[in-house]
Amino acid sequence: MTRRHGTLLIFDEVITGFRWAPGGAQERYGVTPDLSTHAKIIGGGVPGAAICGRAEVMRVFDITGDPFHDRFRRIAHQGTYNATPLTAAAGLACSRHRRPPVSRRGGRTRSAERLRAGLNGVLERRAIKGLAYGESSAFHIFLEAPGEPLPVSRPEDYRWLDAGHAQEHGSWSRARRFRTASACAASSSSPTTAA
Repeated sequence: MTRRHGTLLIFDEVITGFRWAPGGAQERYGVTPDLSTHAKIIGGGVPGAAICGRAEVMRVFDITGDPFHDRFRRIAHQGTYNATPLTAAAGLACSRHRRPPVSRRGGRTRSAERLRAGLNGVLERRAIKGLAYGESSAFHIFLEAPGEPLPVSRPEDYRWLDAGHAQEHGSWSRARRFRTASACAASSSSPTTAA
């Protein structure tokens, strides 16, 4: 659709990159964007980020040797951590260790699914207005203020609520009601039964 309309498809993989799948959301959903942005893990936990994309699109950053092009046509990409050797070394070292076997990646997703279900059970048993939801190993918890109705009741509806609720109630309200976390490989295999 984006090619038909002559626009670029850009994936923000800051959260989904290497978490949804080793190739991020683009691998998980089988969609190749024109550009994607990455941060945090790409630098092995050291400050850093990256823009990745098709060669044709990335050429806008090329230095060609043509003084006019290089000064007026090229897009300058400036950043505090550009070409930092420590970030590159940390990212490379991390990449050698971040690809767990498929069974472990699936295990984190299953752990997060059990955790979300367990948290929802606790909220329901305690009559707390809220919902745990998310994808892959990530989960979010939405808690509504006492006396206010939940704006949605199904986890899949919360995807659009982040933006809609922030517009309606202000971003501070949204920030206080949403919490985000992630299951890790060390998660216990037993389901959540607390409270």
